[in-house]
Amino acid sequence: MAALKPGLRAVLFDLDGTLLDSIPDLAEACHRMMVELGRPPHDIEVIRSFVGKGMINLVRRCLAESGSAEAAEVDAAVDVFRRHYAVVNGERTVIYPGVVEALAAFEAAGVPMACVTNKPGAFTGPLLARTGIDRFFAVTVSGDTLPEKKPHPAPLIHACELLGVGVAEALMVGDS
Repeated sequence: MAALKPGLRAVLFDLDGTLLDSIPDLAEACHRMMVELGRPPHDIEVIRSFVGKGMINLVRRCLAESGSAEAAEVDAAVDVFRRHYAVVNGERTVIYPGVVEALAAFEAAGVPMACVTNKPGAFTGPLLARTGIDRFFAVTVSGDTLPEKKPHPAPLIHACELLGVGVAEALMVGDS
């Protein structure tokens, strides 16, 4: 399982939705944010439908669903969300079945791995550590490491450069 096709020398992994289900933590942070802002909180399944285009979009959608989402309101709410997410980040996150075994198999085979995510760095490192999978990654590229985020190729190219492999020698594993 850990053997790579000829010519491949490294594996890059997305984080949320690929290795981890972090929706429970995001939903809890959204819940706390909405309560603090005096707005009705959303069900976890509603939050799940909001996730996928970054933190600002998540916050904007939470606000819009409960009324207005003016730019100043979103900016203020993002700060509230970040504060709550820093507290709950990793508390309820679930590692998908087979992930630890797969990462361990790649590690045992000597395959270098990187985590390439759009999650801000302030949350990426703590989440990887709290779930215990940080040890598998030689490189982590977060959403604020570079000016560009995925799907722009720059984060993947950067991870490959840090791993010392060409982009044609790396496999990217992600959920979208």
